[in-house]
Amino acid sequence: MKKRILLCLAAAWCLSLQAAGGIDRLKGCWADTATAQWTYAFFDRFAIFRNDFWTYDRIELQRRKGTVALRRGNERVTLHLRFVPGRDSLCTITPATGGTPATVRLCRVPPVPRETADVPALPTGYAADSAIVRGYIPFHKSPEGILLRAPSPFAEEDFEIRPRVDSLGRFTAIVPVTGATEVHINNALEGLFMPAILSPGDTLTLYADEEGRIFLMGRCADFNREIIEGHRRLGTVRYADWHRSKDLSPEEWKTVCMDELRLKRQVLATYAQDAPTLSRQAADYLDRSIALQCAGQMLQKAFTLKRRQFERFPSSFLHTVDSLLALARPPYTAYDDLSYALNNFCHYHSSPLPSSVTWPATTLADYLHRNGIHTFSDRERADLLLLEEGISMSFSLESLQADSAMWKERMAPYLDAMERAGALTQSEEFRQLAKAHQDKINTWEIRSNLEKDLAPLRLLHVADSLKAFHAACVVLHELDRRRAPFPQEIIGFARERLSDPELYAFVSARQERYQRLQGQDLSHPQSLKTTEALEGIGSPDSLWAEILRPYRGKIVYVDFWGTWCEPCKLQMKAVPALKASLADEDDIVFLYLAVHSPEESWLNFLKENDLTGRNSVHYNLPPEMGQALTRHLSIQAYPTYLLIDRDGRMADRQPPTPRDGDRLAGYLRRMAQGAQQQTQTENTP
Repeated sequence: MKKRILLCLAAAWCLSLQAAGGIDRLKGCWADTATAQWTYAFFDRFAIFRNDFWTYDRIELQRRKGTVALRRGNERVTLHLRFVPGRDSLCTITPATGGTPATVRLCRVPPVPRETADVPALPTGYAADSAIVRGYIPFHKSPEGILLRAPSPFAEEDFEIRPRVDSLGRFTAIVPVTGATEVHINNALEGLFMPAILSPGDTLTLYADEEGRIFLMGRCADFNREIIEGHRRLGTVRYADWHRSKDLSPEEWKTVCMDELRLKRQVLATYAQDAPTLSRQAADYLDRSIALQCAGQMLQKAFTLKRRQFERFPSSFLHTVDSLLALARPPYTAYDDLSYALNNFCHYHSSPLPSSVTWPATTLADYLHRNGIHTFSDRERADLLLLEEGISMSFSLESLQADSAMWKERMAPYLDAMERAGALTQSEEFRQLAKAHQDKINTWEIRSNLEKDLAPLRLLHVADSLKAFHAACVVLHELDRRRAPFPQEIIGFARERLSDPELYAFVSARQERYQRLQGQDLSHPQSLKTTEALEGIGSPDSLWAEILRPYRGKIVYVDFWGTWCEPCKLQMKAVPALKASLADEDDIVFLYLAVHSPEESWLNFLKENDLTGRNSVHYNLPPEMGQALTRHLSIQAYPTYLLIDRDGRMADRQPPTPRDGDRLAGYLRRMAQGAQQQTQTENTP
């Protein structure tokens, strides 16, 4: 028995030596000499083949030939190798997989660009599915640090995937994509920043060696190899700092951006000369990408226009933006900068003043007139529009802290119209119309807001398909902002403007999602508090004390937020994990005070993100109450977090945020434990 064990150990030792020797001879990447495609890779403990990782069953090599048996789950493949005499860097491999085996002539060199005119065309539709990214980064030793970001113009936020990296440096990630999607693969620890264009059903395998070379395998490998090299070269052109734009006029800023675009196009021309086999598809994609990026960069100037002078862009500036956006071609989802540029363009035109409001009386009059319920004269309609614009102007002047001279100058064109419109809206007839049609106003306001957001698209000389693409994004954003299903009239309005059935399918699916959410029961309904008992309290100080009174003796983490506030909602995504980590702490209370939030949207957001619980308290404050508290507590931004000690006193006006995760959890634990120890000390005789 002992002899048999020794023989087995000796055989295993010999096999390991043989395998190790074979690996040394095979180790590295092998490319098909006919296509320059990276086809095989052999490493110490596994191989890469057919876009996946395989383990070794057996390695048997002789001087000129050999066999490598690979295993992946229940699948087995045997590779028959034959080395070219005198050249270990050249061999043929014949996979024995049944049927007629195909022999591939390989060379041990990095893949080089080849004629890529037959690169598969990117899909121009909007099919939503997933793609797979596999990677091997041998020098990456941390299980964390790989981040894949997949922007989607149809989603509320970018998809972020953090795959776990195994002990060998390998990872696999399933990435949601909509049509052709620009996916960013980042490894900040090792300085790897790689863009890739992935479509539904794609599998991309990458290997980054210690010299910084990137090998790609898959149907989309050739195109992405060209894109990565193009972006690497474009990275040598320094981006213009948009903060500089505040010191430049719009025309001066346009010159800066266009000069940068010309430099980048020169880099692309040099790239095309150095790589004469560069595919037309990749060259066109890169050129359009930098043009759309330039358009978005120019429009960032809108945020640094001289607001006190109500500065606007000159027509020549907007003409240049229009010409750049007109270069966009399907697939629109493949350009990360396109949606950003379109959003900035529409926002600039739909919000001409620093502060903009939608006045209910104007919405009512528009509904009554356009539906033939009541006819207003041209002058009355003009007065109502000037009323809304005048109110927006007054809010703008207040936000700019304008002096009396500016108030007089800016409000002069509106005063007479506002007086006439005020008399019209206060008339008994108008009041009765408002009362009779109040239930339609909310629906018409949604429609008016959508029309206002979409109206600037008429100013663009771009393809109708691009306008429909952006219209779908606007409608979906409004659904997500409301977090409640649209009335059927608005669904019909959206259907009329989205003739592409794939685009309308996104709206229909999102509508159904919010309908299901609306019918869903709220867990821990006791977390919700009404404000009825607080309405008689006149003093903001007394109001604040009454809200905190039930939680004396506990640590209270306060969150002022709103369903309209994107940073607020982003922070809320981290709340369930935070509260789970503090589930054993009975002395910590999370107090959420929502302001300016529609009841339906507020409830649906709480359900969707599981924000209720044993130690959670939620108020949806009426406008007057919310305004009183925010002024009393000097709340200047949303979200704002406060920490209240067990005596109801302010302990910290800038505690860690929910996205700080473990840091906030540890901070709250220490506060709670400190409070307990103090209480015990005070109660000790």
